[in-house]
Amino acid sequence: MQVEKFADDPSKPILHFVRRNFSPYAYLSSIDRDASEARIGLQIQEAIIDHGEIGSTIRTLNIDNVALFKWRYRHGRMKLHGPSRRQVAMRANQRYSAIVDRSQQLLLPSLYTKLVHVPEVEMAMTPLRKILMMLEREKSVSHRDLGRRFSKDEGTKARRYFSLLCDLDFVKEEKGLFVPGQSMSELRIDVKPPVLYERILAEVIQKRSKYLKEVLHWTMMMASLRWSNAYYFPAYEAGHLIKMADEELGDNYKKLYGIKHEQATELDQIQKIIDNEVLVREEEKYVRGREEIFTSYSRSADEAAILEPQIAR
Repeated sequence: MQVEKFADDPSKPILHFVRRNFSPYAYLSSIDRDASEARIGLQIQEAIIDHGEIGSTIRTLNIDNVALFKWRYRHGRMKLHGPSRRQVAMRANQRYSAIVDRSQQLLLPSLYTKLVHVPEVEMAMTPLRKILMMLEREKSVSHRDLGRRFSKDEGTKARRYFSLLCDLDFVKEEKGLFVPGQSMSELRIDVKPPVLYERILAEVIQKRSKYLKEVLHWTMMMASLRWSNAYYFPAYEAGHLIKMADEELGDNYKKLYGIKHEQATELDQIQKIIDNEVLVREEEKYVRGREEIFTSYSRSADEAAILEPQIAR
């Protein structure tokens, strides 16, 4: 790789090289003079547009350790060895995506009770809701009941859901019958249907979201979660709830997930999370988040320090 002029302080020629050849926003993550190694990070400048009272701001997000360069001196000059521009860009994108995914995971607990009412999720959970209603009304369900009470497709899902509910102790098997488990019995003391069903469904989403996504393929839940994150992650970066235009929310979604939807699809997705009380409509084309969701999510994001640079070896 290109040879730089010798310098007593190796950080200066290294920074000069990477800023000229990779990005003017490159910085030195760490340097090990004994090993002749330097780790480079990149700053991402993000404009957080706010049409509200506080106004727009710029957030600098540091993506640490996107490149490792080694150097050696020869004839009074420094020679650097390291990744290509493409490799650095890929690593930066991977690290940024990891931050976005982490934000999404931290946001999920604040949205459980909201996701239960997303129409597609509600439809997917119909067999689970039927199971809970049957147990509440009849106190037990036999294996034979699964074949009689559910369609063939629903019956397959119902068996998976029974396994899931048993794993969470909402249901247990007793003498060949499925009956309410300890968790369901305890919850039933404080709440009654239909709130009981909503609480259980929300806990299923909370405690087994990975299972639901990977085994039951609940992609419809992910769409609402991603659109929610496209608002709350920038708001967290700004440090307050922001007033965001619909098209800006769509732009954020594209930036965070690399997906661009048609305008009609965007508006439909935005309306769904408004209908499910994740966002609030302001005027004709603006949205704002809900204080209780933002506060809960921000507390988790602060504890996880998602905006702090992390060195990954």
